[in-house]
Amino acid sequence: MPVYYGDYADNADSWFDTMGYTSDYIGNASETNVYNHLRSDDGVMFYELDHGGATSFHNRCDQDITATEVESWIAPYASMGFAFIGSCGGLCSTSEDTFAAEFTKGHNTDTAVVGYCGMDTTECSDCWPHAIAWQTELFTRMNQGYTVAYAYALANAAYPDCTDDSHNCMRIFGDTNLVFGGSTYPDARRSRSGSIYDFDILGITVYALPPVSSVTYTRAHHLRGTSTVPSGHDVDVHVTSSYPYNEIAFNEDAVLTVTGTLNAGADGGNWVKFCSAADKDKGIEIVGDGELKMQNSGQIKIYE
Repeated sequence: MPVYYGDYADNADSWFDTMGYTSDYIGNASETNVYNHLRSDDGVMFYELDHGGATSFHNRCDQDITATEVESWIAPYASMGFAFIGSCGGLCSTSEDTFAAEFTKGHNTDTAVVGYCGMDTTECSDCWPHAIAWQTELFTRMNQGYTVAYAYALANAAYPDCTDDSHNCMRIFGDTNLVFGGSTYPDARRSRSGSIYDFDILGITVYALPPVSSVTYTRAHHLRGTSTVPSGHDVDVHVTSSYPYNEIAFNEDAVLTVTGTLNAGADGGNWVKFCSAADKDKGIEIVGDGELKMQNSGQIKIYE
């Protein structure tokens, strides 16, 4: 993001913090800055505003970040939960080797992208002056607990110059039913790796992989790389009547090794699912009164 676009990034940085996500504001970000953010279990949100299009954006005077670089950097990690591609043609295309395809890793769940198309054209000359106000409306509504799709629709309704019969200057892509703010659903997480286990605080169990009330609006628990339930520790992958779903999505290389104990169980019509992040129809689904118990170095890996 060039420094003269600072107001746009200030706005996004403030709203991400308000939504509950720790953010790093970096002007003129280097390749290393972007690389490190993409190769992280923590960074679930991404925002850029630079000159560029759907396959590259200009990050410094003599540098561009390309979608194929993003593809390479993000490969061992989970998809980005939410990305805003604020280059003039950032979302004009969503096909293979574009930012939309690579930030979502080609997945159709758990990841959403919003961005510009044609901001350097006459069709969007009336939209560009409203760009900060438009994203303010988008992030305001996301913070209030609306889905990305509904927040996007309300932003367009508030600033109709950005979407008319001739050209939609603002675009949306991916799993747009996701909710990233508000109090109804938990904050999204990028992924988990390493040691995973439940623990107690003052007699209250803090579950490593808690259930959710809706898988439509909530990003699944994503595992990537090598994860372990260590000896002497437990993980309870359960559901309740109020939180009837628990979905564990495995990245391409993810392996969960249980040296301690893992207990997974459903209840009635509820379910627990261990599935592929790329295709959630592939994996193990525990329904009804089904149970799964693992220990003594048992392993789970989901093959695509």
